Formats: sequence, C-alpha cells, structure tokens
Amino acid sequence: CLHGLAMSGVQQTTNLNKAMAGSFAMLLECVVMNPLDVAKTRFQLSTGRSGSVSLAGVLRDLWTSRAFWRGLAPAAAMQLPRGALKFTVADSVRARFSGLPAAGFVGGFAAGSLEAVLITPFECVKVRLQSAVASADRDATRRALLELLREEGAPGLARGLEATIWRNGIWNAVYFGAQAPLHQALGQDASPFLVGCAAGAGGSLLSTPVDVAKSRLQEGRGRPAWLLLAVVQIGKKEGPLALYRGLAPKLLRLGLGGGLLLWTYDLTLATLSAPPPLGPPLPPGRVPSGT
Repeated sequence: CLHGLAMSGVQQTTNLNKAMAGSFAMLLECVVMNPLDVAKTRFQLSTGRSGSVSLAGVLRDLWTSRAFWRGLAPAAAMQLPRGALKFTVADSVRARFSGLPAAGFVGGFAAGSLEAVLITPFECVKVRLQSAVASADRDATRRALLELLREEGAPGLARGLEATIWRNGIWNAVYFGAQAPLHQALGQDASPFLVGCAAGAGGSLLSTPVDVAKSRLQEGRGRPAWLLLAVVQIGKKEGPLALYRGLAPKLLRLGLGGGLLLWTYDLTLATLSAPPPLGPPLPPGRVPSGT
C-alpha cells in the first residue's frame, strides 16, 4: 500500500508539472503571437474573390490603428486552463494507446477536442474583438460579451463549437503526432523549437479551411450555424481558395508559435521536474557531519 501511495504521489506530481508547464507555455505563446493572430482573423473575415488583401497591408493597418493586441484579454484568459488540459490529456492518451503507431495523433486529437469545449466562449468574444469594426477601448471586451449575450443569449457563447472542435482536433493531432517522426528524421537532439515549428506549420496547412469557416461562424450575424454549410457557402460564393484565406499569417502564427510553445514547455517542465537540492551549501572549510 505504501508503494502504491508513493507511486500515486509521483504521478500526481508529474501531471502537476505538465499542467503548470503547459499553462505557462500557452500564455507566453499567446501574448507573443497575438499580433499575427489578429492579422489571421482579419484575413479570414475578409470576403470576395479579389484576394487583394495582403499581409503587409493588414499589418500596416493594425499598426496604424494600434490593434496589434486586440482580443488579448479573452485570449489570455483561456490559456492557463487550456495549456494544463492540452498537455496532460495529450500525454495521457498517447501513453494509453502507446501500442498504436498513431498514438500521438490520437492523443493530440483528444486534447484538441476537449480544449475546444473549454475555449469556444472565449473564442466567440475574441473573434468579435479582432474584427475590423470592433472598438479598441479598454471596455471593449466587456461590451463585446454583453452584446453577444444580448443578441443570442447564452447559446451564443457556443457558436462555432463544432468548427472549433474540428479545427483544434486536427491541429493538435498533427502537432503532437508529428513530433516523434520529426525527431526520428532530424535526430533525437533536434531543437524543440525546430520540431515545434514544423509540426505547427503542418497542422496549420490541414486545419486552415476549418479555421476560416470557424472565424466566419463566430463573427455571427446571419451566417449558417454548421461547419459544413459554412465551408460550402464560402467555396461557392468566393471560390475554393477563399478557404485558405489567411494561410500566411496562420503559418507564421502557429508555425513560429508551435516552436515557441514546445521549446517553452520542454524548458519549463525540465525546470519544474529537476530534483531539489540536497541541502544548503556548507560554509567554506566546513566538514559535513558523520564523516
């Protein structure tokens, strides 16, 4: 029994370390990458077949309007529980299905699907704040939330949940599933930043069409409520390439962000998991007792 309790304590400590490391890594990545996240959303909310919107132009407009940090409050608020959930669930599920070649993909999809349920209300508010028409004063977050509740009630906080589950499930499946193959290809000593960048970019390529539809759904105001309908509508009205609108800022945001996330997580987890010192250092010339 004592052995079982000891093992349980070790496992809880390990999971707590993973949760804390994931929370810190997600928060840091969110703050650093928020300008590119705003640019991505602006691209995805633009409509029409012209494709004339450029990354440089969007970034210039964001700089001029001081909108680089638009939507940061709801985005940052969800990162601590999100990071704890993401890494602990991904590792637990991956370990549970360790006999399968695709264990990492299964763990990532499970983590992404669960975190989607947690973050969708925050995402609904964030997307509205990041749209070009939103105001940028200090009370904007509260006003966006109240406006959403007034227009749609509490169900409005779940707008785009289906799309968010698929977007996060796909991205996290690739992100966690690709890490082992990338380490095999690049070497076990490959930089976590490089591995994270490659895995994040791969996830972005596959999840962008769903992400575009998700942004349109959560902007609201008369759009179809379901993912498949939104994808078909965008492709029919604006052409198939519109489903990859915002790919450049998304690759930068989640490619570089994926690298920063994995590097920060590994470094923080190693720091938290380091064994404690044996005791205070002895004064110079002091001989330890018992020798």
